[in-house]
Amino acid sequence: MRLFTVPFNIDNEDKIIGGYISIRQFFWLFIPIMFILYLFVINTGYLTKINTGNGFKIEVNHFKLVIRIIFSIISVIIGCILAFLKIDEVQSDKYFFNFIKFKSRKHIIKN
Repeated sequence: MRLFTVPFNIDNEDKIIGGYISIRQFFWLFIPIMFILYLFVINTGYLTKINTGNGFKIEVNHFKLVIRIIFSIISVIIGCILAFLKIDEVQSDKYFFNFIKFKSRKHIIKN
C-alpha cells in the first residue's frame, strides 16, 4: 500500500508573518504603506521652508495635504480589500485578476 502525504488544510493560506497574515496579504498591505511613505516623507512638496532671519518657518499647503490624505486613505482601503476580502470563497485579488483576464479575452459566440 502506497502512502501519500496530504497537506493539513489546502483551503487556507499559511499565516507566516506573525501568525496573522500570509505573504500575499503582507504584499497587498506593503504597497499602500510604501505609497504613503512616498507621499508624506520622500516627496515633501506640500511643505514650504521659509527663512525668517532668526530661523526657519515651515508652511503647509493645506490643499496638497488634503489631496495626499485622500489618496492615502483610498490606497489603504484598496489594499485591505485586496488583502482580506473574499468573493465567493475566492480571494478578491485572484477574483479581480481572473475578471480582467476574462474581459480581455476574445469571446466567440456560436449561434
